[in-house]
Amino acid sequence: IVTGLFADLDNAVAVVGPGVAITFLGVAVLGPVLARPAARLLGAPLPRLKGVAGRLARDNAMRNPRRTASTAAALMIGVALVAFISIFAESARASIRATIEDSFRGDFVVDSGSFGFGGFSPNLARDLNDLDEVAAASPVRMTPVEVDGEQTYLVGVDTTVVEDIFDVGIESGSLDDLEVGAVAVFDDRAETDGLRIGDTLPARFIEGGDQALRVAATFSNRDLVGGDYAVGIDTFDEFAPGTLDMSVFVAAANGVDTDRVRAAIDEVTAAYPTASVLDLTEYQEQQADSLNQILGLVYVLLALAVLVALLGIANTLALSIHERIRELGLLRAVGM
Repeated sequence: IVTGLFADLDNAVAVVGPGVAITFLGVAVLGPVLARPAARLLGAPLPRLKGVAGRLARDNAMRNPRRTASTAAALMIGVALVAFISIFAESARASIRATIEDSFRGDFVVDSGSFGFGGFSPNLARDLNDLDEVAAASPVRMTPVEVDGEQTYLVGVDTTVVEDIFDVGIESGSLDDLEVGAVAVFDDRAETDGLRIGDTLPARFIEGGDQALRVAATFSNRDLVGGDYAVGIDTFDEFAPGTLDMSVFVAAANGVDTDRVRAAIDEVTAAYPTASVLDLTEYQEQQADSLNQILGLVYVLLALAVLVALLGIANTLALSIHERIRELGLLRAVGM
């Protein structure tokens, strides 16, 4: 765990993960060994605070360290689950915020809330680009497509302005070459499939049918694209006509106050009931909210797991009393 957290590694998770698993197993295995001295130390104040009952409680915990360890293990698992989910959730939110801050060069996002299923008319992006307060506005579209026999999603952007708004990390080629029938491929995907500039990809569109897409560029940042393949808007118009814009990323003109820009955008989007104008902070919160919906279900399952752990502890304690009921009765009979 220490190596993964503090050493300079390319993939720290691959080291921290096994470290956590080994530590968890180690605590479980050594629990009976540690239970007796731990009970003696933690229970030391009990005889003074609770008298004979406190001493009996401490001695009972020390009497069977394996049972004490199994009781603590149930609580350990519950606490570990709570810690894991909480850390995962906060890490995911921090990752979303950092990704948007590092990659997003624009100022506003006009979102349809459709998540790729529906959206608003492409006229909105054109109207926003006509505003004097806006330097660039790039629509983002998405459609299901079969690429090289694999079902995936194809994303469309305005290649003439998208780099002014979002850092897509072009590794080879150029977005200027994304004319009709050309595609940009995520660099890891291109390396895995052995694709190079000029190669062709067989693609099947719902409306456009079978097409051969030419690889014109590779990119390393797919946070905006959300997939391995991106094309220009002209390709969408040709092979997937009628596809609506899922969102529009907007960059304000230089020297224009953001409040003035937002007012101008609000005026244009007033004619689109599904359009929601978000600044950078609001967009980060919206992306985190989508994660919170998934985590809500996980938290419910987590609560059930903790409840099971608590029932296990209560059951173990009840058994420890039940099994000693004659011994405790004798102690009471002799005045102890």
